Amino acid sequence: MDGRILLVSGLRYPEGDAGSVRLHAFAKAFFELGHPAIVVGLGKETEDFQEYDNVTYCSMSHESSHSYPSKLNRVFLTRRLARLIGGIDDLVGIVAFSGLLPNELCFLKRVAKKKGILFAFDDVEYYSPAEFSTGRLNFSYLCNSWIQKRFLRKGMSAIAISTFLERYLIDRGVKVKRIPAIMNVQSMKPALRPSNSSNRKTVFVYAGSPGKKDYLSSIVKAFSSLDDRFSSRYELHLVGLDREQLIDECGANPEDVCCIDADLICHGRVPRDEVMRIVSEADFSVLVRPIMRYSKAGFPTKFVESFALGTPVISNLTSDLKMYLKDEENGFIADGCDEESVRIALQKAFEKDYLSLKKMRISARKTAEECFDYRIYTKEIHDLLCRETNDNASADLSRIR
Repeated sequence: MDGRILLVSGLRYPEGDAGSVRLHAFAKAFFELGHPAIVVGLGKETEDFQEYDNVTYCSMSHESSHSYPSKLNRVFLTRRLARLIGGIDDLVGIVAFSGLLPNELCFLKRVAKKKGILFAFDDVEYYSPAEFSTGRLNFSYLCNSWIQKRFLRKGMSAIAISTFLERYLIDRGVKVKRIPAIMNVQSMKPALRPSNSSNRKTVFVYAGSPGKKDYLSSIVKAFSSLDDRFSSRYELHLVGLDREQLIDECGANPEDVCCIDADLICHGRVPRDEVMRIVSEADFSVLVRPIMRYSKAGFPTKFVESFALGTPVISNLTSDLKMYLKDEENGFIADGCDEESVRIALQKAFEKDYLSLKKMRISARKTAEECFDYRIYTKEIHDLLCRETNDNASADLSRIR
């Protein structure tokens, strides 16, 4: 089957957020399967098709200085998609990614059915009300609930980012392939040689936009409660937020923040290349999440990025991390998301010498190469394409009969 695949999302592709990284990996995989992808997102406005890392993309957004016209972008998005799809003569499939609204998903599904081509949905999240200040009334929560409970039905094709979502979709009769967070691991350059200086500080990093999904408050409290013998022996780098956000948005105790202030470095929002540099130069990434539906259903891209850069991870076990995070081999496992569990894991990290750290970095990178590079999953993507093609052919045959 030759032809192009249309990858559609409501993400700011190719700006480099977590969803865009996954979207780009799928575009590269489809290309290797002989199906050049066209990526459609809502990033910076483009006048025509652009090229990014040999991937063709365009943005459906229209920049405006007024908020009202910019909100109308979504109202007319399906019209712009219809014009775009009408101009692609060799379209063989549409894959919908995160960030799309219910009406947009229904439109894409109808178009694919009418054309008799592949339609698949990339399922990467199942929200919990606790993530949002307005709980079940939050618009994003309502949209996500509708997708999971009403849109994803028997006979559809989907990609699940986790075993939790894979089982959920199988129970609903959805044809599903599980593909975890993936990226172009080969293109990421790790720093495999930490300094061997005896007075060197251990560097920890958290990189992301935590909101309420990551328990940064537990991380900060754990550092503030470390034994005196560890004080002034570390640096904690926070990338993506400042001190005010740490307290106001992440719920960190101001006293805990003050306690570690001399060892805390907040970088705020920085370009993706700078984020990757900071993570690659750290000894450990730290990630803590509660056991809730959203943390079971999703898969943290920051975990994969850290491994790809050769930086071991300290984390509790959510999602499918137990399949990849091996205690004292490529990171440390915290028994829970509470301060004491995190503190114990941190103290284990301080006890590692130079050679042990080097081995852990090599192991982390190896795990990324063997488990998270998009090239590993081309067979699963190929099988999804072939199965959908065979199903469409069978349906056409039955109608002829």
